[in-house]
Amino acid sequence: MRPPRRLRRPAPWRPALIGLLASLLVTVLGVLPASAGTPVPRPTTPPIKPTLVPVPPTGFPVPPTLPPDPTPTPTPPPTTPTTVVGFGDSYTSGEGASSGSTYVPNADGSEDTRHRSGYAPLHVAWVALEANRYPALSYTIQPQQMKSTWGPDRLIFNASSGAETKHLTDPQYEDEKHPNVHEVRNPAQLAGVPTGDVDIAYFGLGGNDAGFGPLLATALKAYAKGVAKGNPVHGWGMQLVAVKAEVERHLQQMGQVSANVEQGLVKAKEAAGDKAELVVALYPLAVKPSGNKDIGGFTGAALDALYPFAAGANQAIRDAVSRYRARFPGVKVHVFDPNSDGPGGTSVVAGHELGQPDSYFNALKFRGAIAAQGKLFLALQESFHPNEPGDFAIGKALAYWMAREFPNLYPKGPDFSVINAAPMAAADDPTAADQYAAWINAHPEQACDGTPDDSICHFISEEGDLLFPTDVMTDPIPLRPIPGATVVSGPGGGTPGSGGTSTWISATYSSAPSGVPSTGVTNTSTGDPCEIKAADPLMKSITVTTSTVSGGGLQQPINVVYVGLTRIVPSDPCAKKEKVDPTELQQMMDDWLAGGDSGDSGD
Repeated sequence: MRPPRRLRRPAPWRPALIGLLASLLVTVLGVLPASAGTPVPRPTTPPIKPTLVPVPPTGFPVPPTLPPDPTPTPTPPPTTPTTVVGFGDSYTSGEGASSGSTYVPNADGSEDTRHRSGYAPLHVAWVALEANRYPALSYTIQPQQMKSTWGPDRLIFNASSGAETKHLTDPQYEDEKHPNVHEVRNPAQLAGVPTGDVDIAYFGLGGNDAGFGPLLATALKAYAKGVAKGNPVHGWGMQLVAVKAEVERHLQQMGQVSANVEQGLVKAKEAAGDKAELVVALYPLAVKPSGNKDIGGFTGAALDALYPFAAGANQAIRDAVSRYRARFPGVKVHVFDPNSDGPGGTSVVAGHELGQPDSYFNALKFRGAIAAQGKLFLALQESFHPNEPGDFAIGKALAYWMAREFPNLYPKGPDFSVINAAPMAAADDPTAADQYAAWINAHPEQACDGTPDDSICHFISEEGDLLFPTDVMTDPIPLRPIPGATVVSGPGGGTPGSGGTSTWISATYSSAPSGVPSTGVTNTSTGDPCEIKAADPLMKSITVTTSTVSGGGLQQPINVVYVGLTRIVPSDPCAKKEKVDPTELQQMMDDWLAGGDSGDSGD
């Protein structure tokens, strides 16, 4: 017999489960569309959600409530915009600082002969300094581009290759000897300068006043007429003679160069306005005082002879600054010297001169396509100028120097970390000198393109000798002062009997034309070659003798071919103060040396 079944007591959780299922069923039916019948009304009061407050675990301290992290306050940008204006010549414009000879072009894309490069030192310094005034992601320097604005700041870049101090107020023509209003290379550099709104006026002029172009032309013509014609020993020797004589001629004019620079500073300051401070840039020395190496077209000795000119030009500029400061003590004038304002007070270019393995300067560059247009000097324009690495190094030194000189404008200094640059030096062309010589010997009329009439360049014969017409010695062409500049007298100017110096090379001739005492003649206003009238039974109009020139600052005596007049004739330059055509003079000499008639014997 089975035991009776025991009744099980219902589990206590079952009623709760049944109630939960019923609630869910009602909720689901409430959200589904009704197929028939009266819709079930929905509750109008939303369910109350419990607020859950986490309970911190026992045994651990409650972390304190911290204030939010403060947001860093960015450094506010400068509130006052700045304007920098650049005046200058080829060393300011960036001439030569383009390995591919491409520069900032004209508006139509053609070559702009001002040759402005993005590697120009002032431009390099300015973009690096601006990068810390108004931070940017990056900027890439290229020779064919220049930046003129950075935020509200401006760079007004008016420099032009070939410019002289006179071009601050005068337009610069492509051919200065034959100005053509349709061939203006650059307007007057002071034109359009916002007077009163300039903070820094950068001044890089004086080298072309001193005669850099004629000096280069003289050295190269001597090479072309001597060495390249198959007589290298004589040719190299005469190049040294010609360079020394041309350097001496220019050194006699440095007083007027300095006066012109001083007046240029006056004009630049007037145009820039009261608040502007002046920065005067000296020239980097491309050659060493001595011990220079041979390069294409130049011996090391000829480069040694160039050093006094380069140093003399810088000294003339320093003298001009000293006089300007004395006249205007309230004007701040800063002098940047790349030969001593490099890192730690060193020279930026020392060890990188012409002929060095890692040179910062272009050797001889000859662009035949430009010469074919009848523009020989433009074809040589890039020679002896800083290359891309050279100008970038100078620009970098200039940036740090400007930060020290202008701490209120550039308190953070330059930021080169955001400046992208890959400066490249153009490879030296070993054929450039011979290409130039071939061109000159085929086009001799272009050899002295752009040089003044009394440049030594004009008196280098076809054999490379020097033939001086006496009128050039006794009545040279003085360097013209720019308007407002002091007229400097003394060596390099004056006429016979005027009481001034009557030659542009102050020297003593140890042997003079026939009939003169062997003690020699000092070519001053009281001992003038034009007063030498030795008797000549053949009644020829010229006498040719060899003379030794010494003194006058020449390091060593040099031998020259002396041309002296023996009688006064209507074509005598001593009487009419005319210039002698070297070609005509050479023909007269050839006739005389050959024993023929010079053309005057019938007078």
